[in-house]
Amino acid sequence: MSSTTTTEATQTEATFAGPTAAGVPHLRVIELKPADSLGDLSLPNDPYFIDEPQPGWFGRWGLFFFLFFLPTLIGGTYYGFIASDQYASEASYYVRSSTSSDSGGPIAILSPSGSFTRSQEDTHALNEYLRSRDMVEILIKEDGLRDILSRPGADFFARFPNMYSKDNKEAIFNHFKRFVSVSVDGSSGISTLEVRAFNAQDSQRLAIALLKHGETLVNNLNMRAQTDAVRIAEAEVKQAEKRLEGFQEQMSEFRNRAMVLDPIKQSTAMLAGVTKLATEVSSLQAQLAQMLATAPNSPQIMPMRERIKAMQGQVEAQRAQIVGGDQSMSAKIVEFDRLTLQRELAVKALASAFISLESARHDAQKQQLYLETITKPHLSDQATYPKRLMMILIITLLSFTMYWLVNSIVTIMKEHKP
Repeated sequence: MSSTTTTEATQTEATFAGPTAAGVPHLRVIELKPADSLGDLSLPNDPYFIDEPQPGWFGRWGLFFFLFFLPTLIGGTYYGFIASDQYASEASYYVRSSTSSDSGGPIAILSPSGSFTRSQEDTHALNEYLRSRDMVEILIKEDGLRDILSRPGADFFARFPNMYSKDNKEAIFNHFKRFVSVSVDGSSGISTLEVRAFNAQDSQRLAIALLKHGETLVNNLNMRAQTDAVRIAEAEVKQAEKRLEGFQEQMSEFRNRAMVLDPIKQSTAMLAGVTKLATEVSSLQAQLAQMLATAPNSPQIMPMRERIKAMQGQVEAQRAQIVGGDQSMSAKIVEFDRLTLQRELAVKALASAFISLESARHDAQKQQLYLETITKPHLSDQATYPKRLMMILIITLLSFTMYWLVNSIVTIMKEHKP
Protein backbone atom coordinates (compact mmCIF):
# COMPACT_ATOMS: atom_id res chain seq x y z
CA MET A 1 0.00 0.00 0.00
CA SER A 2 2.86 2.39 0.80
CA SER A 3 4.71 1.64 -2.44
CA THR A 4 1.60 2.28 -4.43
CA THR A 5 1.15 5.64 -2.75
CA THR A 6 4.78 6.68 -3.46
CA THR A 7 4.48 5.85 -7.12
CA GLU A 8 1.29 7.76 -7.50
CA ALA A 9 2.82 10.87 -5.87
CA THR A 10 5.20 11.22 -8.79
CA GLN A 11 2.47 11.67 -11.39
CA THR A 12 1.84 15.11 -12.94
CA GLU A 13 -1.86 14.65 -13.69
CA ALA A 14 -4.78 14.16 -11.27
CA THR A 15 -7.68 11.92 -12.20
CA PHE A 16 -10.40 10.21 -10.25
CA ALA A 17 -10.64 6.37 -10.42
CA GLY A 18 -13.61 4.32 -9.60
CA PRO A 19 -14.40 3.46 -6.03
CA THR A 20 -12.36 0.81 -4.29
CA ALA A 21 -13.61 -2.06 -2.30
CA ALA A 22 -13.34 0.02 0.81
CA GLY A 23 -15.27 2.88 -0.90
CA VAL A 24 -12.27 5.30 -1.03
CA PRO A 25 -11.32 6.73 -4.49
CA HIS A 26 -7.79 6.56 -5.87
CA LEU A 27 -6.08 10.07 -6.15
CA ARG A 28 -3.31 11.28 -8.42
CA VAL A 29 -1.15 13.99 -6.83
CA ILE A 30 0.02 17.08 -8.77
CA GLU A 31 3.70 17.72 -8.23
CA LEU A 32 4.44 21.38 -7.33
CA LYS A 33 7.78 22.70 -8.48
CA PRO A 34 9.68 25.74 -7.13
CA ALA A 35 8.79 29.21 -8.61
CA ASP A 36 12.36 29.86 -9.77
CA SER A 37 12.23 26.92 -12.07
CA LEU A 38 10.75 27.68 -15.48
CA GLY A 39 9.53 24.19 -16.00
CA ASP A 40 7.49 24.09 -19.14
CA LEU A 41 7.15 27.91 -19.43
CA SER A 42 8.10 29.63 -22.68
CA LEU A 43 11.79 29.98 -23.42
CA PRO A 44 13.52 33.36 -24.25
CA ASN A 45 13.38 32.58 -27.94
CA ASP A 46 9.62 32.49 -27.75
CA PRO A 47 8.14 35.09 -30.16
CA TYR A 48 6.18 36.60 -27.29
CA PHE A 49 9.41 37.79 -25.63
CA ILE A 50 11.38 40.77 -27.22
CA ASP A 51 15.04 41.05 -26.45
CA GLU A 52 15.69 44.91 -26.30
CA PRO A 53 19.28 45.96 -27.07
CA GLN A 54 21.14 47.66 -24.25
CA PRO A 55 22.16 51.36 -25.00
CA GLY A 56 25.82 52.08 -25.51
CA TRP A 57 28.05 54.65 -23.81
CA PHE A 58 26.85 57.52 -26.02
CA GLY A 59 23.20 56.67 -25.43
CA ARG A 60 23.70 56.68 -21.66
CA TRP A 61 26.18 59.56 -21.24
CA GLY A 62 26.01 61.56 -24.48
CA LEU A 63 23.58 64.23 -23.27
CA PHE A 64 25.40 64.58 -19.97
CA PHE A 65 28.75 64.93 -21.73
CA PHE A 66 27.74 67.45 -24.41
CA LEU A 67 25.21 69.49 -22.44
CA PHE A 68 26.75 69.60 -18.97
CA PHE A 69 30.28 68.28 -18.70
CA LEU A 70 31.77 69.79 -21.87
CA PRO A 71 30.33 73.37 -21.47
CA THR A 72 31.32 73.41 -17.81
CA LEU A 73 34.81 72.20 -18.69
CA ILE A 74 35.25 74.82 -21.45
CA GLY A 75 33.84 77.66 -19.32
CA GLY A 76 35.87 76.67 -16.29
CA THR A 77 39.04 76.39 -18.36
CA TYR A 78 38.51 79.79 -20.01
CA TYR A 79 37.60 81.76 -16.90
CA GLY A 80 39.99 79.84 -14.69
CA PHE A 81 43.15 79.88 -16.84
CA ILE A 82 42.70 81.84 -20.10
CA ALA A 83 40.59 84.97 -19.46
CA SER A 84 42.72 88.09 -19.04
CA ASP A 85 42.46 90.35 -16.02
CA GLN A 86 40.53 93.58 -16.58
CA TYR A 87 40.94 96.69 -14.45
CA ALA A 88 38.01 99.08 -13.91
CA SER A 89 38.13 102.84 -13.34
CA GLU A 90 35.00 104.63 -12.10
CA ALA A 91 33.92 108.27 -12.04
CA SER A 92 30.67 109.97 -11.01
CA TYR A 93 29.30 113.25 -12.34
CA TYR A 94 26.14 115.19 -13.12
CA VAL A 95 25.14 118.01 -15.45
CA ARG A 96 23.77 121.16 -13.83
CA SER A 97 22.17 124.24 -15.36
CA SER A 98 22.08 127.78 -13.98
CA THR A 99 18.70 129.46 -13.43
CA SER A 100 17.91 133.12 -13.01
CA SER A 101 14.91 134.85 -11.43
CA ASP A 102 14.87 137.34 -14.29
CA SER A 103 13.12 134.80 -16.47
CA GLY A 104 9.91 135.23 -14.50
CA GLY A 105 7.40 132.69 -13.31
CA PRO A 106 6.62 131.39 -9.82
CA ILE A 107 9.54 128.95 -9.75
CA ALA A 108 11.99 131.65 -10.78
CA ILE A 109 10.66 133.94 -8.05
CA LEU A 110 11.30 131.29 -5.40
CA SER A 111 14.75 130.46 -6.84
CA PRO A 112 17.64 132.78 -6.03
CA SER A 113 19.40 134.48 -8.90
CA GLY A 114 22.33 132.48 -10.20
CA SER A 115 21.25 129.21 -8.53
CA PHE A 116 21.88 125.81 -10.12
CA THR A 117 19.62 122.83 -10.78
CA ARG A 118 20.20 119.37 -12.22
CA SER A 119 19.53 119.06 -15.93
CA GLN A 120 18.17 115.54 -16.45
CA GLU A 121 17.68 115.90 -20.21
CA ASP A 122 21.25 117.08 -20.75
CA THR A 123 22.52 114.31 -18.46
CA HIS A 124 20.85 111.61 -20.56
CA ALA A 125 22.12 113.28 -23.74
CA LEU A 126 25.67 113.25 -22.37
CA ASN A 127 25.41 109.59 -21.31
CA GLU A 128 24.24 108.59 -24.79
CA TYR A 129 27.09 110.55 -26.33
CA LEU A 130 29.70 108.80 -24.17
CA ARG A 131 28.72 105.43 -25.70
CA SER A 132 28.10 106.65 -29.25
CA ARG A 133 29.84 106.02 -32.55
CA ASP A 134 31.00 109.64 -32.63
CA MET A 135 32.79 109.11 -29.33
CA VAL A 136 34.46 105.95 -30.66
CA GLU A 137 35.81 107.84 -33.69
CA ILE A 138 37.15 110.63 -31.46
CA LEU A 139 38.81 108.15 -29.09
CA ILE A 140 40.42 106.31 -32.01
CA LYS A 141 41.87 109.54 -33.45
CA GLU A 142 42.94 111.26 -30.24
CA ASP A 143 43.30 108.70 -27.44
CA GLY A 144 44.47 105.44 -29.02
CA LEU A 145 41.33 103.39 -28.40
CA ARG A 146 42.37 100.72 -30.89
CA ASP A 147 45.68 100.16 -29.06
CA ILE A 148 43.91 99.96 -25.70
CA LEU A 149 41.52 97.26 -26.92
CA SER A 150 44.25 95.20 -28.62
CA ARG A 151 46.95 94.89 -25.96
CA PRO A 152 49.25 91.88 -26.56
CA GLY A 153 48.51 90.37 -23.14
CA ALA A 154 44.76 90.20 -23.72
CA ASP A 155 43.14 86.84 -24.37
CA PHE A 156 41.85 85.96 -27.84
CA PHE A 157 38.19 86.44 -26.88
CA ALA A 158 38.42 89.79 -25.08
CA ARG A 159 40.83 91.73 -27.32
CA PHE A 160 39.99 93.47 -30.60
CA PRO A 161 40.05 92.22 -33.25
CA ASN A 162 39.48 88.68 -32.08
CA MET A 163 38.82 85.33 -33.71
CA TYR A 164 35.11 85.94 -34.36
CA SER A 165 34.85 89.70 -35.08
CA LYS A 166 35.79 91.71 -38.15
CA ASP A 167 38.12 94.67 -38.10
CA ASN A 168 35.69 97.45 -39.02
CA LYS A 169 33.95 100.43 -37.40
CA GLU A 170 30.81 98.55 -36.44
CA ALA A 171 32.78 95.75 -34.78
CA ILE A 172 34.99 98.09 -32.74
CA PHE A 173 31.90 100.07 -31.69
CA ASN A 174 30.20 96.91 -30.38
CA HIS A 175 33.44 95.88 -28.68
CA PHE A 176 33.79 99.35 -27.11
CA LYS A 177 30.33 99.10 -25.51
CA ARG A 178 31.44 95.96 -23.67
CA PHE A 179 34.17 97.93 -21.89
CA VAL A 180 32.28 101.18 -21.13
CA SER A 181 29.07 101.39 -19.10
CA VAL A 182 27.08 104.37 -17.81
CA SER A 183 24.34 104.22 -15.18
CA VAL A 184 22.13 106.97 -13.71
CA ASP A 185 20.67 107.19 -10.22
CA GLY A 186 17.07 108.29 -10.76
CA SER A 187 16.71 109.88 -7.31
CA SER A 188 19.89 111.97 -7.27
CA GLY A 189 20.53 112.33 -11.01
CA ILE A 190 24.18 111.33 -10.53
CA SER A 191 25.72 109.28 -13.34
CA THR A 192 28.43 106.65 -12.81
CA LEU A 193 30.92 105.91 -15.57
CA GLU A 194 32.82 102.60 -15.50
CA VAL A 195 35.63 101.92 -17.95
CA ARG A 196 37.47 98.60 -18.22
CA ALA A 197 40.81 97.85 -19.82
CA PHE A 198 43.55 95.23 -19.67
CA ASN A 199 45.71 97.39 -17.40
CA ALA A 200 44.92 100.03 -14.79
CA GLN A 201 46.62 102.91 -16.62
CA ASP A 202 44.57 102.37 -19.78
CA SER A 203 41.26 102.27 -17.89
CA GLN A 204 42.04 105.49 -16.03
CA ARG A 205 43.29 107.26 -19.17
CA LEU A 206 40.24 106.21 -21.15
CA ALA A 207 37.87 107.37 -18.38
CA ILE A 208 39.59 110.77 -18.22
CA ALA A 209 39.34 111.10 -22.01
CA LEU A 210 35.61 110.29 -21.94
CA LEU A 211 34.93 112.96 -19.31
CA LYS A 212 37.03 115.48 -21.25
CA HIS A 213 35.13 114.90 -24.47
CA GLY A 214 31.85 114.93 -22.53
CA GLU A 215 32.71 118.36 -21.14
CA THR A 216 33.47 119.49 -24.69
CA LEU A 217 29.96 118.40 -25.67
CA VAL A 218 28.46 120.39 -22.77
CA ASN A 219 30.45 123.47 -23.81
CA ASN A 220 29.26 123.06 -27.39
CA LEU A 221 25.68 122.85 -26.15
CA ASN A 222 26.28 126.04 -24.20
CA MET A 223 27.74 127.82 -27.20
CA ARG A 224 24.99 126.63 -29.49
CA ALA A 225 22.26 127.77 -27.08
CA GLN A 226 23.92 131.14 -26.54
CA THR A 227 24.48 131.67 -30.24
CA ASP A 228 20.89 130.74 -31.01
CA ALA A 229 19.58 133.09 -28.30
CA VAL A 230 21.63 136.04 -29.57
CA ARG A 231 20.74 135.27 -33.17
CA ILE A 232 17.02 135.12 -32.41
CA ALA A 233 17.21 138.37 -30.40
CA GLU A 234 19.04 140.12 -33.24
CA ALA A 235 16.45 138.90 -35.72
CA GLU A 236 13.68 140.28 -33.51
CA VAL A 237 15.44 143.65 -33.34
CA LYS A 238 15.81 143.77 -37.10
CA GLN A 239 12.15 142.87 -37.56
CA ALA A 240 11.05 145.56 -35.08
CA GLU A 241 13.22 148.14 -36.83
CA LYS A 242 11.75 147.19 -40.18
CA ARG A 243 8.20 147.56 -38.84
CA LEU A 244 9.01 150.96 -37.35
CA GLU A 245 10.53 152.11 -40.62
CA GLY A 246 7.38 151.01 -42.44
CA PHE A 247 5.14 153.05 -40.12
CA GLN A 248 7.45 156.06 -40.46
CA GLU A 249 7.11 155.87 -44.23
CA GLN A 250 3.34 155.64 -43.95
CA MET A 251 3.37 158.71 -41.70
CA SER A 252 5.44 160.67 -44.22
CA GLU A 253 3.15 159.65 -47.07
CA PHE A 254 0.14 160.79 -45.04
CA ARG A 255 1.64 164.21 -44.30
CA ASN A 256 2.57 164.75 -47.92
CA ARG A 257 -0.87 163.67 -49.09
CA ALA A 258 -2.84 165.63 -46.46
CA MET A 259 -0.55 168.68 -46.65
CA VAL A 260 -0.47 168.86 -42.88
CA LEU A 261 2.31 168.20 -40.40
CA ASP A 262 0.19 167.50 -37.35
CA PRO A 263 -3.60 167.58 -37.87
CA ILE A 264 -4.26 167.60 -34.14
CA LYS A 265 -2.20 170.73 -33.52
CA GLN A 266 -3.49 172.38 -36.66
CA SER A 267 -7.13 171.64 -35.78
CA THR A 268 -6.48 173.06 -32.30
CA ALA A 269 -5.24 176.31 -33.85
CA MET A 270 -8.19 176.38 -36.22
CA LEU A 271 -10.61 175.88 -33.32
CA ALA A 272 -8.96 178.76 -31.51
CA GLY A 273 -9.45 180.96 -34.62
CA VAL A 274 -13.08 179.90 -34.95
CA THR A 275 -13.64 180.70 -31.28
CA LYS A 276 -12.07 184.16 -31.73
CA LEU A 277 -14.17 184.88 -34.82
CA ALA A 278 -17.32 183.68 -33.07
CA THR A 279 -16.52 186.01 -30.18
CA GLU A 280 -16.05 188.97 -32.55
CA VAL A 281 -19.29 188.12 -34.36
CA SER A 282 -21.12 188.08 -31.05
CA SER A 283 -19.61 191.45 -30.15
CA LEU A 284 -20.57 192.98 -33.51
CA GLN A 285 -24.09 191.60 -33.24
CA ALA A 286 -24.41 193.24 -29.81
CA GLN A 287 -23.20 196.56 -31.22
CA LEU A 288 -25.61 196.26 -34.17
CA ALA A 289 -28.54 195.62 -31.86
CA GLN A 290 -27.63 198.64 -29.76
CA MET A 291 -27.27 200.82 -32.84
CA LEU A 292 -30.63 199.69 -34.22
CA ALA A 293 -32.19 200.64 -30.92
CA THR A 294 -30.61 204.06 -30.56
CA ALA A 295 -30.01 205.18 -34.18
CA PRO A 296 -31.97 203.07 -36.61
CA ASN A 297 -31.16 205.40 -39.50
CA SER A 298 -27.40 205.39 -38.91
CA PRO A 299 -25.31 204.86 -42.06
CA GLN A 300 -23.00 202.40 -40.10
CA ILE A 301 -25.72 199.79 -39.80
CA MET A 302 -25.35 198.42 -43.33
CA PRO A 303 -21.50 198.03 -43.25
CA MET A 304 -21.73 196.39 -39.84
CA ARG A 305 -24.24 193.86 -41.10
CA GLU A 306 -21.98 193.01 -44.04
CA ARG A 307 -19.05 192.61 -41.71
CA ILE A 308 -21.02 190.32 -39.42
CA LYS A 309 -22.14 188.26 -42.41
CA ALA A 310 -18.60 187.93 -43.71
CA MET A 311 -17.25 186.88 -40.35
CA GLN A 312 -20.04 184.31 -39.96
CA GLY A 313 -19.06 182.88 -43.36
CA GLN A 314 -15.46 182.55 -42.19
CA VAL A 315 -16.60 180.76 -39.04
CA GLU A 316 -18.67 178.29 -41.04
CA ALA A 317 -15.85 177.72 -43.50
CA GLN A 318 -13.31 177.03 -40.74
CA ARG A 319 -15.73 174.72 -38.97
CA ALA A 320 -16.23 172.83 -42.22
CA GLN A 321 -12.48 172.36 -42.45
CA ILE A 322 -12.39 170.98 -38.94
CA VAL A 323 -15.42 168.69 -39.11
CA GLY A 324 -17.06 167.69 -42.35
CA GLY A 325 -16.20 165.40 -45.28
CA ASP A 326 -13.24 163.15 -46.04
CA GLN A 327 -10.94 166.14 -46.43
CA SER A 328 -11.76 167.62 -43.04
CA MET A 329 -9.40 167.69 -40.11
CA SER A 330 -11.49 165.14 -38.19
CA ALA A 331 -10.96 162.49 -40.91
CA LYS A 332 -7.27 163.30 -41.05
CA ILE A 333 -7.02 163.11 -37.27
CA VAL A 334 -8.50 159.56 -37.32
CA GLU A 335 -5.89 158.32 -39.80
CA PHE A 336 -3.16 160.27 -38.03
CA ASP A 337 -4.10 158.74 -34.66
CA ARG A 338 -4.01 155.22 -36.18
CA LEU A 339 -0.57 155.77 -37.66
CA THR A 340 0.66 157.38 -34.46
CA LEU A 341 -0.55 154.41 -32.35
CA GLN A 342 1.09 151.88 -34.67
CA ARG A 343 4.31 153.84 -34.60
CA GLU A 344 4.29 154.00 -30.79
CA LEU A 345 3.68 150.24 -30.57
CA ALA A 346 6.52 149.66 -33.02
CA VAL A 347 8.78 151.87 -30.91
CA LYS A 348 7.88 149.89 -27.77
CA ALA A 349 8.43 146.58 -29.60
CA LEU A 350 11.83 147.80 -30.77
CA ALA A 351 12.75 148.84 -27.22
CA SER A 352 11.67 145.40 -25.92
CA ALA A 353 13.68 143.67 -28.66
CA PHE A 354 16.75 145.70 -27.69
CA ILE A 355 16.28 144.69 -24.05
CA SER A 356 16.02 141.01 -25.06
CA LEU A 357 19.14 141.33 -27.18
CA GLU A 358 21.10 142.85 -24.32
CA SER A 359 19.86 140.10 -22.01
CA ALA A 360 20.86 137.41 -24.52
CA ARG A 361 24.30 138.94 -24.90
CA HIS A 362 24.63 139.12 -21.13
CA ASP A 363 23.65 135.46 -20.75
CA ALA A 364 26.03 134.52 -23.55
CA GLN A 365 28.92 135.80 -21.45
CA LYS A 366 28.27 133.26 -18.70
CA GLN A 367 28.04 129.47 -18.91
CA GLN A 368 24.59 127.94 -18.51
CA LEU A 369 25.49 124.21 -18.40
CA TYR A 370 28.23 122.64 -16.31
CA LEU A 371 29.67 119.13 -16.16
CA GLU A 372 30.30 118.71 -12.45
CA THR A 373 32.66 115.81 -11.64
CA ILE A 374 31.99 114.36 -8.19
CA THR A 375 34.64 111.63 -8.14
CA LYS A 376 37.50 111.56 -10.61
CA PRO A 377 38.61 108.34 -12.39
CA HIS A 378 40.78 106.32 -10.02
CA LEU A 379 43.78 104.11 -10.73
CA SER A 380 42.81 100.57 -9.77
CA ASP A 381 45.42 98.34 -8.08
CA GLN A 382 43.43 95.11 -8.43
CA ALA A 383 41.71 93.41 -11.34
CA THR A 384 37.93 93.58 -10.98
CA TYR A 385 36.94 91.54 -14.03
CA PRO A 386 36.26 88.87 -15.04
CA LYS A 387 34.43 87.56 -11.98
CA ARG A 388 35.80 84.08 -12.44
CA LEU A 389 34.05 82.09 -9.73
CA MET A 390 30.66 83.69 -10.43
CA MET A 391 30.96 83.06 -14.18
CA ILE A 392 31.94 79.42 -13.62
CA LEU A 393 28.98 78.91 -11.29
CA ILE A 394 26.63 80.55 -13.82
CA ILE A 395 27.91 78.34 -16.65
CA THR A 396 27.58 75.24 -14.45
CA LEU A 397 24.03 76.12 -13.46
CA LEU A 398 22.97 76.89 -17.02
CA SER A 399 24.58 73.70 -18.34
CA PHE A 400 22.87 71.57 -15.70
CA THR A 401 19.52 73.23 -16.41
CA MET A 402 19.89 72.58 -20.13
CA TYR A 403 20.91 68.95 -19.55
CA TRP A 404 17.96 68.37 -17.18
CA LEU A 405 15.45 69.84 -19.64
CA VAL A 406 16.70 67.90 -22.66
CA ASN A 407 17.04 64.66 -20.71
CA SER A 408 13.49 65.01 -19.37
CA ILE A 409 12.14 65.56 -22.86
CA VAL A 410 14.00 62.52 -24.23
CA THR A 411 12.75 60.32 -21.37
CA ILE A 412 9.15 61.40 -21.95
CA MET A 413 9.44 60.65 -25.68
CA LYS A 414 10.77 57.13 -24.97
CA GLU A 415 7.96 56.37 -22.56
CA HIS A 416 5.35 57.37 -25.13
CA LYS A 417 7.03 55.53 -28.02
CA PRO A 418 4.68 52.78 -29.40
